[in-house]
Amino acid sequence: MNPTEQFDKAFESAFKDRDNFITYVNTFSKEQAIWEPPDNEWSIIEGIEHTLLVDVFFRKSALEVLNEAEKTGNWITKLENKEKMSLEALRKREQGFVPSPESLLPRGRSDLQQMIRELYPSKMAIHECLISFREIDLSSLVPNPRPKYGALNIYERIYYSGIHDYLHQEQMNRVTQHKSFPNLDH
Repeated sequence: MNPTEQFDKAFESAFKDRDNFITYVNTFSKEQAIWEPPDNEWSIIEGIEHTLLVDVFFRKSALEVLNEAEKTGNWITKLENKEKMSLEALRKREQGFVPSPESLLPRGRSDLQQMIRELYPSKMAIHECLISFREIDLSSLVPNPRPKYGALNIYERIYYSGIHDYLHQEQMNRVTQHKSFPNLDH
């Protein structure tokens, strides 16, 4: 697969996960979205806010790495013999619980519909800021390896941006299964 195809395929997957996420979160009322679950789980609205914060972080950090590679001409930061999790393993949550850094914790936004409206443009902003690198082989460019995920290259990070949506949708689904979750069907 050439670089353009790899780029497009990664974003196709990420946008598919984002579309599923948007469809899912659109099913909740504000009352349901702000309900605070027990056991330190995030509410639905907190999960949406976190997702938007992660988008900004990913866009900024990926662009920094790509701009540095462009400036230096070094498109190979792949770490030799560095293990990494497969995308399938990440989607199955084999990495276990990964705590969010302080900067990516929800800050208390409460406008559910506004945040939902921001989800697609937020993912599109990532695509738009990276599109100028579409024809460059990014398979050996590894930004900031994470201990739980390993040395994911830029394409894998794009895929993971969608997997992240999927994992938070899964977490939200757990929240809806709680016996005290507001059921508005009555």
